[in-house]
Amino acid sequence: MHEHSPQGLFRSRRAGSPSSHSKVPSWLLHEQGSEEGWAKTEPAPARPVEEEYIKDFINSPQRKALSTPSFLVVSGSQGIGKSTMLNNLMCEHVKNGKKVLPLKMSSRPGEDLKLNEALPKALQAVNLSRYHLEQVEYMLERVNETSKRRTGSAVVVYLQLTTKSRGDKFSRDACDDIASTLGAFARNITYDKAACKFILEVSVSAVADIIKERFNMSDLVLVRPLPFEDFTSVVKEVAKQGNGFGTLNKVLADDKVAEVLKYYYIRAGGNFRDLGEILRNVSGEGQKGADAVIERVEQWYMRRVEPIQRKLDDQEVKDYLLKVAEADPMGYLPKSDKDTKMALKLLREEPADCTLRSTTSETVALKHWHFVAKLFQEDEQKLRDAGCM
Repeated sequence: MHEHSPQGLFRSRRAGSPSSHSKVPSWLLHEQGSEEGWAKTEPAPARPVEEEYIKDFINSPQRKALSTPSFLVVSGSQGIGKSTMLNNLMCEHVKNGKKVLPLKMSSRPGEDLKLNEALPKALQAVNLSRYHLEQVEYMLERVNETSKRRTGSAVVVYLQLTTKSRGDKFSRDACDDIASTLGAFARNITYDKAACKFILEVSVSAVADIIKERFNMSDLVLVRPLPFEDFTSVVKEVAKQGNGFGTLNKVLADDKVAEVLKYYYIRAGGNFRDLGEILRNVSGEGQKGADAVIERVEQWYMRRVEPIQRKLDDQEVKDYLLKVAEADPMGYLPKSDKDTKMALKLLREEPADCTLRSTTSETVALKHWHFVAKLFQEDEQKLRDAGCM
């Protein structure tokens, strides 16, 4: 759990700094001296552990080629605020006079990422259009040298990779292809050439795990859900300002908000996005009240736990998964050869059926919060005892 109080939860974020659904401002914004529209503030969840690590990486002097870690991979459950956190950090970096080159791409199983087209197009916006697109590495090196000369810091390339459809199911082979493409791209521009600092945000955990396993010059940053009290504070504050959870007070009486948020959190963890979607669906159907929201949460939950539900009839698998759930949320270290073999077996499953993910080269954790909730039979005390709330 994070060691901070709810009072220190919110960070001021100026209007114009992006939410998880908007683009990061061009890194030329600071150089042009434009401060227009950067006065209004709004709350954003603070994540001291993850943020400090990422800040240390982007603010430290750029390492020479063949140094590690040469790039970061940021991963975590969907909807918990990874993009908001990273977008805010990049905006803060720009406000401090540094340079960030944002890239946003979406993927679908079987599609080529076309990274060699996306980066040159972004670089052309930096007024280097007289160079041929195939000279992308040279273009990036020039931008990096200019950034270091003017700001004393390397340019940060921030690539946010999302899925085109939340319903897409990525096979192990598809994840392997995406990870190979991304990892080779990142290695080339950071480890081989030292042309920039690179941060990759991916929403598919299997892709992040494969990159970490295959490209040992990378480092994996796992973003954890906010603790329950902090999550509740964020939701209530944002709802009060009429932003992302504006429907909260339309469908729930004030004295029912705490009860419903706890019911949701026990099953979904700090997933802001799906909470907003559930509230909008309830409101859109003209329904109100705690029972209507809880029913929709339960439907959401039962669909999400299907992959682990199918494994619980195997007592050996169930016992192992319980050991993982009861360990530190950041990872379980196998205690025997039997544990190691079980971990390898479960990690090799197709992503749609997989219940585990790697947290380091040696430790594993349950892939989703709702898997932990299912194993603990939605028991709040067991979740707290395991450090999950």
